[in-house]
Amino acid sequence: MLQILLVVLWILVGLGVSLWLLMRFVRPWWLARNAETMRSAGARVPETIATPAPQLDAAQMQRAVEMQRSSRLSALQETIIDRFVQSGQLEAPEWERVRDRVVVVHDLLSREDAADLARMSADRQAAEPVVASVLAQSLSPLDTFEHIATLLPETQRPRLLGEVDHPLYSQLYVPAA
Repeated sequence: MLQILLVVLWILVGLGVSLWLLMRFVRPWWLARNAETMRSAGARVPETIATPAPQLDAAQMQRAVEMQRSSRLSALQETIIDRFVQSGQLEAPEWERVRDRVVVVHDLLSREDAADLARMSADRQAAEPVVASVLAQSLSPLDTFEHIATLLPETQRPRLLGEVDHPLYSQLYVPAA
């Protein structure tokens, strides 16, 4: 029994380290690779439409990559919300009441985005020291959100509606009213 617990602990620690490595090293590489892919695809467009392609500087290319990331995150959020609604974790009348205010928190968000979601209904000035101290801890986006939410006054804390594990583990919250 003790051996099984040690193996499970070893696996959980390994997953935590893997997630940290992924967010720390792979994500910046992926964003740079994504910009290269967009540049190469953009270079082929003039051949197809017989019009010269606009030349983008680094800042414009970064903006294009961020727009693409935002679009993908939006599609992911819609998929997660659909999965949540289908799961039946919330009754229909309650869902109708909160559907326009639901926020989805997962580890593909940036830590700063997660912090902004956590303090949506909080006094921004009063929450700033809390946010700064939690962001300094280099936690995952989900942990960043949870830590900030627990440190806010109870009347300003977002309320957990539920969670889904597919397509990506996510928690759904509604900001304090």
